[in-house]
Amino acid sequence: MRFLRKPKKTAVILNDTSYEFHHGCESVITNIKKLLWRQKIEVTATNPVNRDWRQNRTFRKKMAAADLVLVNGEGSLHHAKPRAARLITVAEYIRQNQRIPVVLINATCQENGPELTAKMKNFTRIYVRESLSQKELEDHSIPSQVVPDMSFYTYYDLDAKRNIDKIGVTDSVYPEVSEYLYNLSLQRGYLYLPILADIKLTKDNSNLFPFVYYHLVKKLDLIRFKTGSKLKHKKIKRFFFLKDYRQYIQAIAELRFLITGRFHSLCFALKTLTPFIAIPSNSHKMEALIQDIGLDGERLQTIDRLKDTTFNDFSPAERNNIQKYVTSAPSRIEQMFEEIKELTWERSGV
Repeated sequence: MRFLRKPKKTAVILNDTSYEFHHGCESVITNIKKLLWRQKIEVTATNPVNRDWRQNRTFRKKMAAADLVLVNGEGSLHHAKPRAARLITVAEYIRQNQRIPVVLINATCQENGPELTAKMKNFTRIYVRESLSQKELEDHSIPSQVVPDMSFYTYYDLDAKRNIDKIGVTDSVYPEVSEYLYNLSLQRGYLYLPILADIKLTKDNSNLFPFVYYHLVKKLDLIRFKTGSKLKHKKIKRFFFLKDYRQYIQAIAELRFLITGRFHSLCFALKTLTPFIAIPSNSHKMEALIQDIGLDGERLQTIDRLKDTTFNDFSPAERNNIQKYVTSAPSRIEQMFEEIKELTWERSGV
């Protein structure tokens, strides 16, 4: 008997954070697209981070024809910010107008207020990155599942890890913390590893003028910097950018220790078993991840305590907990996409 192949389903992604040229976000979006494709779900459009999907006619046209709407929560759904409101209200729109699955994945949810949080009940399914977000949603009678951040699906061969006797320092979402950490790297001879990358030309970002202008200004600023001109940190940090997330992960893997103000740098440190100290970010995502894995709470420090911090290796218990978490993460992420695929077939009556 001959069986007909099931046709591909289609999906659109809201909150495409790869437009931020951020190594963690690049890893996240790459993995989301890869796993959807493996489930025979084709991504027909994405809506960039910080762009209002309601004003994006091309995206809305693709969304109207899609079988699935996937919302990448990442670090966007906290403190009732406008970006959070835009992403949450799309679920209500889809439920009223299309009646197809609208799924929130890879999310940290924090303090969005009762009114906005209540609208999250419109999502077909919710997957959060850590248990503090799950607890907050439970308090509003909203079910969710905890699945590790999508960056944990990125393959890295731990056997290829090469240690050098260097300490690395990343930037932070907060400009003043980034500047402090950069100055710390200068004072102590640490490697400075901001998580952002240079503007690139891609299929989704093919506007030549911003690309040429950015790199021209960067070259001129570098000449000024080398000749002794004083520049603000937001310009200086570009001289330390690495090419892509694979190169960035390799740089972290080769460190003896990492001081990080970035969530995805923390994820890469865990992935490569690089001991770290994390500085709190703009949501509870770092402390929640450290708590979920079962690490020493002293690994979370404020910048005013860095001078007195001891750069300790992982204890045997920490190392064991990290390896369990990192090893199980890919299968948990794959299971999430299996469940998402089933939702698309259920809604189509197959």
